[in-house]
Amino acid sequence: MSRKILVTSALPYANGPIHIGHLVEYIQTDIWVRFQKLQGHRCIYICADDTHGTAIMISARREGIPEEEFIRRMHDAHVRDFAGFDIEFDNYGSTHSPENREICEIFWRALRQAGLIIEKDVSQLFDPVAGVFLADRFVKGTCPNPECRAPDQYGDSCDRCGHTHSPAELIDPVSTISGAKPELRTARHLFVQLEKLHGFLEEWTQTGDHLQPEIANYLNAHFLSEPLRDWDISRPAPYFGFEIPDSPGNYWYVWFDAPIGYVGSTKQWCRRTGELL
Repeated sequence: MSRKILVTSALPYANGPIHIGHLVEYIQTDIWVRFQKLQGHRCIYICADDTHGTAIMISARREGIPEEEFIRRMHDAHVRDFAGFDIEFDNYGSTHSPENREICEIFWRALRQAGLIIEKDVSQLFDPVAGVFLADRFVKGTCPNPECRAPDQYGDSCDRCGHTHSPAELIDPVSTISGAKPELRTARHLFVQLEKLHGFLEEWTQTGDHLQPEIANYLNAHFLSEPLRDWDISRPAPYFGFEIPDSPGNYWYVWFDAPIGYVGSTKQWCRRTGELL
């Protein structure tokens, strides 16, 4: 009996060229998709560039071009490289597409209507020269662990002792973008209250045949065994991404729209082929 199969691969980040690590996954997936088609199944292979976030914004600045132009050039390069290895996607889109914006807005309205969105003040390091809030990997300083004090460590963890910390806890922090000393500033962020979905997530992941047993067990042991933390889903301007429709000056964090990008790219394929999502 013929099957309908939708296949995806991890979205490559549009901040650099495709490398050999990417190709291992895509070539293996392409082989599997071709096999399914030879078996008479309808198998659709979907992927897209992951295009938003601070790293994209900074790279575009260094190139002296708008972010949209930067990700367009990278998209062209990725498509060219994939074609050079005979990897055939049924649709290779972008998380910056109109289709992905539409799907993000559908998800967002549902979260709002369910009463799952709250606002909190968040203090972050800010680069006064570059004019941007700094993510963990854009700050370096001395490890705050008194038993270590290793210099030149990132804002999330120490490579020497393994200590985890926030960027603000670093001793003598420095922006890796401009070299300036960051300032601690407060901005309003939007959060998804994941704990309200705990029961649903536990039931869905731990019953039925939705997931492989190994994945279900991992989620149960590492996440669902304790209360789920609120998920910071927004970033204040300046930020390259989709501005949140009902929260001007705030943008969806890249890890909100990137996973939705699989659906957005599928919607793009549907529009091109006349199929229904």
